[in-house]
Amino acid sequence: MVKGVFKLEFGRLNDEDSKTRDSKEKIETRLDSEFDSDSNLYSQSGDEAMHNPDLFEGDILGMPPGDRNAVVEKHRVWPNGRIPYTIDPKLKPQEPQILEAMRHYRAKTCINFVPKEEKDIQYVRIFPGRGCYSHVGKTLNDQPLSLGPGCFKFGIIVHELGHAVGFYHEHSRSDRDDYLNIHYENIQKGKTKEKSISSKLCFEKSLNVQLFDNILMIM
Repeated sequence: MVKGVFKLEFGRLNDEDSKTRDSKEKIETRLDSEFDSDSNLYSQSGDEAMHNPDLFEGDILGMPPGDRNAVVEKHRVWPNGRIPYTIDPKLKPQEPQILEAMRHYRAKTCINFVPKEEKDIQYVRIFPGRGCYSHVGKTLNDQPLSLGPGCFKFGIIVHELGHAVGFYHEHSRSDRDDYLNIHYENIQKGKTKEKSISSKLCFEKSLNVQLFDNILMIM
């Protein structure tokens, strides 16, 4: 269950140089190209699908590894909580599950996912990429959200839609240690960095506005 306040102002990276943008595009292109058939949609577990080593914290697109510098800016917020979307025709069999997750947001929050209209320039494009990943907040005109192998569980779809809404992972919040005890000895080798606090965030306003016990805890 998603809980909390959704009238938010979400973070963004500082302006990216062309090298960073090129790197992002190469990663996205490679991830897309590695999805090769409808039969692969269930070939990975949810854990595998949400932990891509090329992406920030496993499933966040558009943040270079190690770069946690973010500010809170209104242009990353979807106006009036309205989020236009398209769903790739290849996901037709999974469309009911996607729509169920969208209805969850509408029932519990002021967020409303709506089919893209001709007037909509910025929208979320849901497609069957390799694994589960998304940008955070409103970022691009044609904004990819991948639901590929291993992603078709209610909680995972809600999780990735939460990134598109504008949420980062809860385990990186600056107030995390008020709620959690992290047993680093139990974390897989090489994964410790994913569990660290976003201590380098630059705040205009607090990012810790929603209750801690929501579905944006990383799997």
